[in-house]
Amino acid sequence: MTKREALQAIITFECSANLIEKALIDSNVDGDEYYDSTCKKEIDLFLAELCFIVANSPDWTEGNSSIQLDRQVLLNTRSSIFKKYGIEENEGIISCDPVW
Repeated sequence: MTKREALQAIITFECSANLIEKALIDSNVDGDEYYDSTCKKEIDLFLAELCFIVANSPDWTEGNSSIQLDRQVLLNTRSSIFKKYGIEENEGIISCDPVW
């Protein structure tokens, strides 16, 4: 199993493959590297970052199809991951204002 596959296995929300790939590149994570238990923290923190990105994205609607996410659940997931690793929630965040 690769790191990309490990991440995809734990994502519980709609997320495009392109978003995952971009976030992997931005985080300097090689998604093709082999995943083992020593990578758990790296993948968990990556999931926390992905939750933040998706929670700050607008809902998507096209024709009769739409995707609406429960942003609070995503942010709670992120918080619990940070708490698990003893990371301050607002560490490194300059502004939480939406960009749209």
